[in-house]
Amino acid sequence: MRKTKGFTLIELMIAMVLGLFVIAVVIITYSMTVSGSSATIKSARLNHDLGLAMTLIVNDIKRSGYWGGATSNADASTNPFMDATQRPAFYNPVGGLATCVVYSYDADGDETVDTDEYYGFRLNSGTIQMRLTGTTNANCTDGNWTSGEIVDGDEINVTNLTFTPTYSCLNVTTPASTIQATTTECSTVSDSVIELRQVSVSLTAQLVDDTAVSKTVTEIVMFRNNRIL
Repeated sequence: MRKTKGFTLIELMIAMVLGLFVIAVVIITYSMTVSGSSATIKSARLNHDLGLAMTLIVNDIKRSGYWGGATSNADASTNPFMDATQRPAFYNPVGGLATCVVYSYDADGDETVDTDEYYGFRLNSGTIQMRLTGTTNANCTDGNWTSGEIVDGDEINVTNLTFTPTYSCLNVTTPASTIQATTTECSTVSDSVIELRQVSVSLTAQLVDDTAVSKTVTEIVMFRNNRIL
């Protein structure tokens, strides 16, 4: 009579250990895949939201100083959107960098400055606010600022919003080739000067539920409407 041979206890234990090892490898691989996919989705969400916020800021800043009365025979130095209280200005410096920009433009083309033609962006408590109305660009507290948010404050915490302006002063009187780059606005006594302006906008944010996911975007904006002194 032939005896039926089975597995010994040691063989069974080895098989169980190998089986558990294989299962552990599968679980770890799955977890890493899920974690990687989650991080990718979070990063894509952050990139998307910051991209939209930057596009909104940049496109609106480009409109600053637009005047419906700027016809071929108009005196650009009389542009009311470029006078001392209406032209673009930067405030709330932190470490030498402004965290707020205010400006105005002739949205309805009626050639006058209306209260709903004052605009601006500022960083406030981890989010970006946009100005809807105002009476002056002499500070960053004037007017009505959005209670809503440019980015979703429940999902994204904005840690940095800075504006770094650069002014180029072109003397068109004596001589026309004289131009000077400066970090302050141009000034004039008797000559005519064209002030060319640009600003570097930097925006940094992180996810509220995962601060390790962070993103910084920077863009340089050329103002389309020059200031004439």
